[in-house]
Amino acid sequence: MKIVKTTLIVLVLLFQTMVSAQSQTVKEIYKDKDGKVLTEEEAGKIMNGGSYDMSTKILGNGDVEIILSQIKRFSEAETLAMLTEDENWRKTLIGKSFPDFERTSLDGKTINKSYLKGKVAVFNFWFVACKPCVEEMPDLNKLVSKYTKNEVAFIAPSIDSKVAIQKFLENHSFDYAVTTDSRLLADKLEIKGYPTHFVVDQAGVIRAVFVGGSDRIESLLSKEIDKLLK
Repeated sequence: MKIVKTTLIVLVLLFQTMVSAQSQTVKEIYKDKDGKVLTEEEAGKIMNGGSYDMSTKILGNGDVEIILSQIKRFSEAETLAMLTEDENWRKTLIGKSFPDFERTSLDGKTINKSYLKGKVAVFNFWFVACKPCVEEMPDLNKLVSKYTKNEVAFIAPSIDSKVAIQKFLENHSFDYAVTTDSRLLADKLEIKGYPTHFVVDQAGVIRAVFVGGSDRIESLLSKEIDKLLK
């Protein structure tokens, strides 16, 4: 269930929080591999409970064009097996050290384990065409405002390019320290789906992992942060 090139294998639970295009200031335009424009219902059938190829492009007006191609539909048994695998993966990470990495954020900060030492670190792995990722950003911004930068660092590694992220941020507000082209770090962690959140303690040990969009993400992350700040 890792990303291989542009192939994503996504569980239905990750897209249960998808919002409609009408509620977005920036539109997501879905097309099939032949260029046909897809309705949200058609796109949802491709993305929910199956594997598919996806490529994204930021248009001049800031809209996101998403090309989808179905690879395989998952049976109920396959979906259950992947949910079990996902939970086992999450459990294996708890108590392990977050991997070594070094990325430069869009605001020019060098972010690595040395930079984060002594702080609680909250990571949000995401990409611009992930609707649950975008939908939860206002709640994540509220979370950032609750803590001082000396206590907690909020980092958002994206698998998208710098150009794509900069175009996206022209129409969206995101207060995390965003790093681009972070696929290698996502692969090190064997990320299962997006968004994925990690809460890492002051010594660099993973203490909590949350996978999939949630309207409770602010309170879930806040609870884990507060435990570590006591």
